[in-house]
Amino acid sequence: MSYYTKVIVENLKYENTKIAEKVLDVIDRDVVSVVVYHNAFWFETRGSFPNYARNWIMKYMNRHGFHYYMEVA
Repeated sequence: MSYYTKVIVENLKYENTKIAEKVLDVIDRDVVSVVVYHNAFWFETRGSFPNYARNWIMKYMNRHGFHYYMEVA
């Protein structure tokens, strides 16, 4: 298990889009961390996590071969 958030931040710094700036702001506020284990990922959140950021990160992770894992209680 490892945190993948730093990799996402490094890639966001080189994107010149408004959505990238907004997602970077969410990550900078320490609202979300992305955890990777094998080819699965999930979110660790603190506070409000906007849907636009969740959707962007999910698409990014899917493009890089990871699949969202959500534990159902």
